[in-house]
Amino acid sequence: MSASAAKLVQQLVNEIAPILHGHGPDVQSASLADLFAMFLAGHQGPHPEVDELREQVVAEWLRCVRKLIPLNEKIILARVRREAEGETKQ
Repeated sequence: MSASAAKLVQQLVNEIAPILHGHGPDVQSASLADLFAMFLAGHQGPHPEVDELREQVVAEWLRCVRKLIPLNEKIILARVRREAEGETKQ
């Protein structure tokens, strides 16, 4: 991914995350699933080739998600620690 594409991705994530924040995991996961389903529906079907393409896209997406989990976990834990330290200083 190019640097400009990565920057755009981060901008979109920064816009979307606050919308999801505060909703339960069921609402968050259903929202993300619906968005991904819309993305997949854009690959027109039903044809065997389209079905296979969708399966490949889902598999690649899951690989990407799994790679991002440890990074996001570090970011979240660092934020929680900073917030906890701020509370103890007050």
